[in-house]
Amino acid sequence: MKEDAHMIRKPQFLIRDGPGSLIETLNETRLIFNMAIGYDGIIDFSESFLQNYEINDPRLLALLGRDKDQKVKIFDILTNEMLNKSSMEVIYNTKRFPRWYICHKRIHTINNRSIKSVLFRPNSNNKFSCPICQSKMGECTSIRFVMACPDGHLDDINWHIALHDRHRLCKKKNHEEEIYEWEAYSTNLGSINIRCPYCNDISKTMKEIFYHPFKCSGLYQERFKTIPPSNLACGREMKVIQKNSSALRLTSIVNFLEIPKYMTILGNLFRNNNSMCKSINTVITYAFKSILEEDTRKKMILQIIEDEYLGENINEIIQYIEETGIQDLIKEIEMLFNVDYRFIDCINEEFETLLGSKISGDYFQKDKFQLIGHSIKSFPGLKICKINILQTITVQKGYRRVPYTKDSTDNIIVSKVVDIGEQIGGAIWYPAFRSLGEGIFITFTEEDEHFQNSEYYINRIEFLKKIQKREGLNEEEKRILDSWDYIPPDLETTEGKLVDWSSINNEPLFVWLHTLSHTFIKNISIYAGYNSASLKERIYVKKDKNGQVKNGGILIYVTSLGNDGGMGSLTQLTEVMPEILKNSVEALTFCSNDPLCDEKKKELGMKNGAACHSCLLISETSCEHRNYYLDRHLITRLK
Repeated sequence: MKEDAHMIRKPQFLIRDGPGSLIETLNETRLIFNMAIGYDGIIDFSESFLQNYEINDPRLLALLGRDKDQKVKIFDILTNEMLNKSSMEVIYNTKRFPRWYICHKRIHTINNRSIKSVLFRPNSNNKFSCPICQSKMGECTSIRFVMACPDGHLDDINWHIALHDRHRLCKKKNHEEEIYEWEAYSTNLGSINIRCPYCNDISKTMKEIFYHPFKCSGLYQERFKTIPPSNLACGREMKVIQKNSSALRLTSIVNFLEIPKYMTILGNLFRNNNSMCKSINTVITYAFKSILEEDTRKKMILQIIEDEYLGENINEIIQYIEETGIQDLIKEIEMLFNVDYRFIDCINEEFETLLGSKISGDYFQKDKFQLIGHSIKSFPGLKICKINILQTITVQKGYRRVPYTKDSTDNIIVSKVVDIGEQIGGAIWYPAFRSLGEGIFITFTEEDEHFQNSEYYINRIEFLKKIQKREGLNEEEKRILDSWDYIPPDLETTEGKLVDWSSINNEPLFVWLHTLSHTFIKNISIYAGYNSASLKERIYVKKDKNGQVKNGGILIYVTSLGNDGGMGSLTQLTEVMPEILKNSVEALTFCSNDPLCDEKKKELGMKNGAACHSCLLISETSCEHRNYYLDRHLITRLK
C-alpha cells in the first residue's frame, strides 16, 4: 500500500467521510475528491458501468428527486473486492490538504536569524521538502488549521493577509519562498506566534488569526485537482477552524429500512425502474383527468410497463395488474410522487410495518409481540418483538460545514447542504450501501393487553394522556414537559434538506422514547457484551390527521458489516428484556455526575435536559439525532 493511502470501509465513507472530508494517513492529511475525480483513471465511471451496481428503492429515489429536474439514481459504493482488486490497491484518489506544513527538525536560519520551526507550503504534490533544511514529509507535520464558510467552501489560511492585512506590502522578493516563522510555546492558541521573516516587525498570535475575518474564496476543494477555478468568491466570510473539528463536515445521510411492501410483485415494479414510475405518474396526473374508463387507463399503464420495465418478471407483473386492477398501483404512485411526500411519511411507513403481524421474507422477518413484565409503578406497559432479519439502505446526499460565522446582526449564519451527486449520463448519481442485520422493536401495550400485576402498568392511551396532555400531573411535572415545547432550530437551511425530524422531535413522547432508547443501548452493551457503537436506534412517533400524537416505538438494531451484525445475539435478548428494562430505568435514577447532572434543567435555547456522557450520551454513530433531545427527568420524575 502507498504511504499516503488510507483504508476506509463502506459505512465509514458514507456515514462519516465522503467527498470534501479530511482523512489522516500515515504521514499527512488528505482530502477526498468528489466521485468523478476520485475514480478518475481507476475505473470507467460512466452510466453503463454504474448500472451494474445500481440500487433501487422507490422511497429514497422519490425523496432525492423531489427538488431535481433530472433523473436520480443511487449506486452501491465500490470496494476493492467488488472491483476484483487487492485490498492494498488504491481505488479512490485524494489530494494533500491542507497544503501548509511545519518543519521542526532542526534550527533554521532565515535572513541571518535562527528560528526553530518553519511554516511552509510544498511546491508540488510529489516532491516534498522543507525549503530551508530539505527535511522530508515524515519529519514535518501538517498544519492543524483551515478556513471554511457556511456555504460549504474550504481553503487554506491565507497567511499573507492574516499577517499583513490588505493594506501592508510584504518585503518578500518575487524569487523568495513564502515561508513564516512558527513559534509555539504550548498548544494554546495565544502561545503560538507566526512572524513574517521578511518583515521582522510583523507577527500575530494564532489566537488573533483565529478570529481574523477572511473573505471567502468560493472553493470546493474536492472539485479540482491542482489549479482552482477563478472568480468564485461567494461574498461570505470564512472562519478559521481546526481540521479535525466535527463542525468542519457534517454528513447529510438518509437511512431507510427496506420494508416488505416494496418486496411484493407490485413492489418490484417500483424497485426496478423509477423512471418508468415517473412516466406512469405523468399519465395519472395529466391524461387521466380526461380519461375515465378503467379499461383504457389499464391499457395505457400496461403499455408503459411493456415499453419501459427493465426487470425480468414483467409477465408476472402484467398478470397481477390484469387480475387485481390498477387502483393499488395508482395509489402508491400518487403517494411516492406527491410533492408533499416527506421523510417523516417514509418513517411512518416503517412504523406501521413494525406494528403489524408476523412477517417472513428474505430481507425482513418479524416475530409476534410478547409483553415485557416489570414492577415499575406507573410505568407504561411495553411489548417487544424480534426482527430476525432486516435490511437497510444508507445514502449520502451531501454535507454541511458549520464554522459558526455571524452576520451583521450578530446572528450565526445557517449552513448550506452541499450536494455531492454526480451528473453521469442522463441522471444524478448518489453513493449508497445496503447492509443486513437484526433488531428488536419496542412499543406500547394496548387497552386489551393485560399483565398479571396490572397495578404497575398503564396502557398507551393512559400514558399519552399524562405525557402529552399533562393530565394528573403536579406543577413540577408539567414544567418538565412544558420545557420541551420549544427546541432551537438546527443551523441549517431547509434548501436541499431531506432528513427532517422537526415535526416530532419536540414532542415529550419523542424525548421520553429517545431517552429510554439510549439507556437501553448502554445497558444492552453491558448486559450482552455488545460494543455500544455497533448498536443503532430509530425513534418513531406517529401522529393522527389532526396532528395529535397517537403512538410511538423504538427500534434498536445492528447492521454492522463486522462480527456484531446478524449473529442473532440481539434478538435473543428479548427473553431477558424485563431485567434489562429494570436495570435501564434504575440507571437513570443515579448518575456519577450528580448532583450537577440531576440539577440540570431543559431551558429555552437548549436541546437537552438532564443528560451527560455518564448517564445518556452514546456514540454519535449510534444516535440519529446527534445526542440531542434527551432528558432523564422525563422518566425519573414523572410519577
